[in-house]
Amino acid sequence: MAYGLYGSDGPAYKLSGTKYALAYATVLKDEPEWEVLVHASILNGHRTVVNKGAHWVIELEVGLHRDNNLDDAFDNATRLQNLLWNDSSVTYYRHSNGAELKDSSGTAVSFKLVEFEPLVADEGELKDAVFLKFISVDYVKIVPTQT
Repeated sequence: MAYGLYGSDGPAYKLSGTKYALAYATVLKDEPEWEVLVHASILNGHRTVVNKGAHWVIELEVGLHRDNNLDDAFDNATRLQNLLWNDSSVTYYRHSNGAELKDSSGTAVSFKLVEFEPLVADEGELKDAVFLKFISVDYVKIVPTQT
């Protein structure tokens, strides 16, 4: 059995008190995206840059084809897509057997699913997958050592 300092299992999310593992997920992005305002003078070109804050962004590719059967894959895809349509907030776990992602003050970060894109992971074998993009609801500051 593999062990990790913060957990060893794949990512998960929690919705209404129930945790759902994102089995067979590949993490593509797990980092902040900064929002800035740039004010440029039309007279002399001087720019003032205002750093508004950072939203945490998580992008995943989840291999639905690895579920035990087609019904499980369909149920998993439907549950994920409902996050997008129902505008539900979730908490995210980098490791399903670890703690939820927290900001520097120790508060769990709320996320919204903003992209759900079905795709074929392997054209030759018709392996179904889905691309997911979660963005934090509020600006967040996370210490860089947390994994």
